[in-house]
Amino acid sequence: AGAASSVAASSSAKAMLTGRTLSFSGISSAKAEVINLQGQVVKSATVSSAMDLSSLDAGVYMLRVAGKNVKLSQKIVLE
Repeated sequence: AGAASSVAASSSAKAMLTGRTLSFSGISSAKAEVINLQGQVVKSATVSSAMDLSSLDAGVYMLRVAGKNVKLSQKIVLE
């Protein structure tokens, strides 16, 4: 009992961008990569609660999160 609650389904995984900080919910152990439009990984980290993107230039990036029970791809725009 309770074992299933630790498994995050992909649908419950979320990434939200506030300013230059990317925060995650519904994701416990996964690897996050921020990829520019040339396909280069410009930032990667193990997902915790937040990821600081202040070192990146303004523009459009792809966020890819992959872990045991989660797969998430999302376009992000940095102002």
